[in-house]
Amino acid sequence: MFCVFVACGCSLPKYNQSEVNADLKYLKTKLCNVHPDPFFTLTECEFDSISRDVERLCMVEGNVSQKQFYCYVNPMVARLDDGHTRVDVPYKTQMKGFFWGSKILPLALRFSDTCAYVVTPIRESDSLRSGDRVVNINGIAMGGGD
Repeated sequence: MFCVFVACGCSLPKYNQSEVNADLKYLKTKLCNVHPDPFFTLTECEFDSISRDVERLCMVEGNVSQKQFYCYVNPMVARLDDGHTRVDVPYKTQMKGFFWGSKILPLALRFSDTCAYVVTPIRESDSLRSGDRVVNINGIAMGGGD
């Protein structure tokens, strides 16, 4: 199993354009050094084009937050279509989300046909429990109607 773990940026609350560019370059370098075939389903040129799109989005916004940068980079890495490659949210940020009741934290899922079920949530709550069927994520349907 090959994983790319990236702590995007440094500890500043906002990233300027040079930090964004450095992080994107670091991401690609690590991806190419660690992964045996990172551009199996997506060409390197396509990946570079998406990376430039992320750079442009960040440039338009000015200084971007860690969360916003993650929201741009995560879909870029997901386009590699490799279940072993991901961008992890730094532990400190995960803990802030945990204590603030964030609903964007990772959780273990079990897949059955076209359905996904919660195996282990970060914490039990009124809205998310083990065994719950995931209907959609960020408005994107998971399929598998009842």
